[in-house]
Amino acid sequence: MSGPNEIDVISIVGMPGIGKSTLAYRVYYDKYDVGHFEVRSWCTVDQEPNEKKILQKIFNEVISLKERVGENDIDDEVADKL
Repeated sequence: MSGPNEIDVISIVGMPGIGKSTLAYRVYYDKYDVGHFEVRSWCTVDQEPNEKKILQKIFNEVISLKERVGENDIDDEVADKL
């Protein structure tokens, strides 16, 4: 939390089973960390990533329920909005 404010994404990578998901979950729901980020989104990525599905998951996390979009509606405009 003491790093630069310009960080947009924090990636957690490593070998399977070392606790990446546990670490991410704890940071995501930590009371102190919640207030540090203007927008937060929880998204898991499949073994074979699909860019449209990932964008859809993240976008749907950061917008209200009434504005949710379907997978076929994800395009460059949605990515730019995100």
